[in-house]
Amino acid sequence: MIQYYAQERLVQISWGCDIISALLAIIIIHRISRWQTARYQLLSRC
Repeated sequence: MIQYYAQERLVQISWGCDIISALLAIIIIHRISRWQTARYQLLSRC
């Protein structure tokens, strides 16, 4: 019973880490895409 509970907790923790890493990846990609568009605007201005 305790082993099963621990396994469930591990699954929940790994899911939480997956969600956090996915959010971080989305934020990083969003930042990079914004930075690239800003750089593109600067280049097109020249």
